[in-house]
Amino acid sequence: MIDFDQNKVIPVIVLDNADDALPLAESLLKGGIGIIEITFRTAAAAESISRIASELPA
Repeated sequence: MIDFDQNKVIPVIVLDNADDALPLAESLLKGGIGIIEITFRTAAAAESISRIASELPA
């Protein structure tokens, strides 16, 4: 379960290239942001989510 009390900021991300997903997620984690929303506005969205979920599981 997501603890919204611990995650006051939820960035909404639009990714055009799935290769950018993991480096972005890792940078956000290093900066203390443990939750992101990836929009389904681009063809890269599903692959981006898949890569993050497989490499940085909750």
